[in-house]
Amino acid sequence: MIHRTSVTLPMIVRLDEGTCFTYFDFGINRQILLWFDEAGATLRGDTVYVDDILFAYGVGTQSKLVEVDLHDYTGYTLQTFKIHTYNGDGSPPQTETIYSDTLWSGETPAGNIFDYKDGTLVIAAAKFREQQNPPDYRLRVLICQNEVVTATDSWDPGPIPQNSYIAQWAIASASWSTYVLGFFVQMSASAELWYQPIDAEAHPVRTLYTIPVPPNERINGLDLLVENGMVYSLLTSFSPNGLTNGAARIAGFPYSEILGVQEQPALMPQDLSIMGYPNPFNSTVQLEYFLPRHGEAELVLYDLLGRQVTSLFSGVQQSGHGTVTWSADQFPSGLYFARLTNGHQEAVQKLLLLK
Repeated sequence: MIHRTSVTLPMIVRLDEGTCFTYFDFGINRQILLWFDEAGATLRGDTVYVDDILFAYGVGTQSKLVEVDLHDYTGYTLQTFKIHTYNGDGSPPQTETIYSDTLWSGETPAGNIFDYKDGTLVIAAAKFREQQNPPDYRLRVLICQNEVVTATDSWDPGPIPQNSYIAQWAIASASWSTYVLGFFVQMSASAELWYQPIDAEAHPVRTLYTIPVPPNERINGLDLLVENGMVYSLLTSFSPNGLTNGAARIAGFPYSEILGVQEQPALMPQDLSIMGYPNPFNSTVQLEYFLPRHGEAELVLYDLLGRQVTSLFSGVQQSGHGTVTWSADQFPSGLYFARLTNGHQEAVQKLLLLK
């Protein structure tokens, strides 16, 4: 069993032969790894310099640590997800960058949550713009399976009411390659737990299941487990008025309730979207996009360092579907990002140029 966590607390990874225990030691500013055999005897230890290990899981005899790195540039922050693989035999780890996301000026990370089950790593990365009321939240889901990463366009998990905010997130794998997203919504006079199913392609299903939370409680910890047709929530809470101490509880409901009326799992029609094909491409790529509203829109290409390389259009555009071609003959091979904006919405498509 893998214990999930969203902060740099101790994590236990179950391996085919024994267990790996890892934690961050703030005293020496290093990540500590300890391997134990089935009887609990220490096999070996390792001390490595990596920042912000937020999740750990095991594959066979390998321990995998997920790092989320934030690097500030002028006008934006680059958020990079990396996996460090340790064999436990003293050999150097193998490091793989699985995804990079750009947080533009005014955007703030709102939390990254993880789940691993049956060979599939799921990451939900949230961000928000706090200048708006309510804050403009956006969520992107990554599904990592067989060394292939599928990433959704960012989408609104709400919308949440005025004078509200999201405090905790959790995600869990369910049956038939689907997932359940849970989050705590604090409103001005009440609070609720919201649950949303996600389909096999990491798109939100248009169903929202809510559970009221007593007004004198604040949820400060949330984890999910879907097992035997039930959705279980592990909650920790506290009283903001100081009248009661912290509490922990487990709540559950049938998975069938979260699905409600059967619907086609698809992106909501008002979502901004962009897709490039072929991808990877050799010299020319077609970018198909959808603009949900008439108005100002922009499609800009950036390189891996966040530098703008070209603008494909900028100005007033009609709503609906469109196609534009980018010829990259004069650009070197590498990873590029096509960023489409329309009003307050944005969508980013990763493009791999191979020559």
